[in-house]
Amino acid sequence: ANRYWSNRQFATSNYVSFLSGETFIEDINYPNGTLVPMYKLALALNKGFWSWNMPNSSYFELTKLFIAEAYALMGIVYGTEPGTSGITHEGGVSANTAPYHLFVISHPEIFSNVSEDSEIAIFYSVPTHKRDYVDQQTAFRGAVYLLADSHLTFDVIIGGDNDWINDTLSLDKVSKYKAIFLPDTKCLTDNQVAVLMNYLAAGGVLIGTGGNIGGVSGLEIGRYDENWIEVNRSEWNALFTGGIQSYGNGTVISWTEDIPSIYYQYTVNGNITGKNMIRSEFLSNLSSLLTADISTDLPPEIHIFKYRQSDGSEIYHLVNYLYDSSIDLVKRASGNLCLPIPEGWEGDIYVSMMTPEAPDPTVLPFSISDGKINFSLDEIGIWTVIKVGSPAQEAQPPDYEPISRVENWDQGRFWWNKPVNLSFYAVDDHNLSRINFHYRYSQDNISWSDWTFYASRNVSGSLINGTFTFDPSSLLGEGYYDIFVEAVDDKGQLAHMLNRAKLRGGFDKTLPVIASHSRFPEDNVEPNQPVKITVNVTDSLSGVKNVTLSYRIRGESAWNNILMTLNQISMLYEATIIIHQPNVNVEYMITAYDNAGNKIVENNSGQCYSYSVVPEYPIAFMPLLIMLGISLVFIIATKKNCKPHPDSPTRPNASPLFT
Repeated sequence: ANRYWSNRQFATSNYVSFLSGETFIEDINYPNGTLVPMYKLALALNKGFWSWNMPNSSYFELTKLFIAEAYALMGIVYGTEPGTSGITHEGGVSANTAPYHLFVISHPEIFSNVSEDSEIAIFYSVPTHKRDYVDQQTAFRGAVYLLADSHLTFDVIIGGDNDWINDTLSLDKVSKYKAIFLPDTKCLTDNQVAVLMNYLAAGGVLIGTGGNIGGVSGLEIGRYDENWIEVNRSEWNALFTGGIQSYGNGTVISWTEDIPSIYYQYTVNGNITGKNMIRSEFLSNLSSLLTADISTDLPPEIHIFKYRQSDGSEIYHLVNYLYDSSIDLVKRASGNLCLPIPEGWEGDIYVSMMTPEAPDPTVLPFSISDGKINFSLDEIGIWTVIKVGSPAQEAQPPDYEPISRVENWDQGRFWWNKPVNLSFYAVDDHNLSRINFHYRYSQDNISWSDWTFYASRNVSGSLINGTFTFDPSSLLGEGYYDIFVEAVDDKGQLAHMLNRAKLRGGFDKTLPVIASHSRFPEDNVEPNQPVKITVNVTDSLSGVKNVTLSYRIRGESAWNNILMTLNQISMLYEATIIIHQPNVNVEYMITAYDNAGNKIVENNSGQCYSYSVVPEYPIAFMPLLIMLGISLVFIIATKKNCKPHPDSPTRPNASPLFT
């Protein structure tokens, strides 16, 4: 997904299941400016759009309006799992907005297996987007706002650049539309120009808008190819000079002024007078060229989005943007609506109304004249769905997907050195039937295998707590593992792979390595003289957790423990021993743990390392002391014995590292 709401959405669209981004709704004074352009653009790529931003939930009516807009345009709502509808995350939703999510769940026939079925297409030029992003975006969004306020239903058609998106425009794709809107569309491929000319010749209508740029006469529509190279298209350019031009059986209507961009500014700034003036002129000129599918006296702030079901029935989503921010209220509206009979419809016809507040369909009375269905609507709320065609289905009781998650695990850390026992939790609104456990593996925590089934357990009940044991040693051995706990309900619905349903950990059962150690000074020392011990400790997988130096005076039972510190320059662990009394022998050993809990003890194969603390003598006695020292070392070497805890492993096949 992309961070910003339009930037390079196309370059990644083939690699993601949905589009998303920050939408900065404050900058467009939402809901003056809406997110309809983003949702419609995503639909043109067969994707849903997920806005990272949404109104503050304390604004109840505005939040419901935001949710209604997203669902009416087949988008994804913040707070629900991407790619799904309704309440599917463990956090739930507020009681205020729950009916809007439940509405989608209770009428799957309205939100799945439907297709856009509009009368006008807005052409979105990818090469223009790449070369002139700001102007093109403003014009595109303004065109969306203008058509929506005019109660003209519309889809978006993508004009590819053969780089980010292939140019697949064809006459078959455009011929179903009464008109094609080209807002500030500076770049067109040769194929796109040819298709649009053929569309015109067959009786289509092209709407062109945009200003003169750089002193060039006429509009800039299609003056450049996909590489931003000006091309000679004299026949095409002659059609876009302002006013009305005929070509074959079709018509071109164009404005040299960039009216969509002006309309965009009027919209986000709340200039109702300016909007009304542009919309009135636009519709007055357009009405002579095409007859709109919908006629109504509803206010322009009620937008209508149209879809077609597989049986030919038509679905109309009415979203009410009459929002008063001073009291957080979407004003209700009433009016008459005149809709076409679905094309090719035979047999009885029904008009049904559904809302989040009343999800069961209400059959509306209507009259038919001139192939149109006429009826009235009273007190239109935030979101109303009208179905024309077959009878609407009753609202289905919701049956949510189950939710599962990992509660905790016995080792309580990322790294394990033995099978791990996990406790899990699963819940469903009806009944659970099974808990599946899956895993995937990585050697480097970067490249991962596919998910692999590990085990399954049959269960019954709406809430299940349990434990299971995961043993990596029986699988691929040491490395990184993701574990997924997946609940299955009695309808076969699977829990989504939420973060809380997964546990990532590492398996490491190899002991750390103590490669070498040194003592400074190497000879015997005097009282209060520091003795520095350094040691090289490594662990190739989980890493070294700590290294401890244990020492005592021979004859004592208790050990003194010092946590050794890592010198970042030498990469050796260091600690210092200071003994105050003379005439004693000091014995020591080194213990290291890795982050998985593996432990190794370096103790000279059970015979502790040692040194002597001797008193300071005059020089005259040095020869005698040397002779005594030799004898003492011989005695120590034959008698010293240092045994660690019986559970502590020593360095395998150890030979003395220091004597």
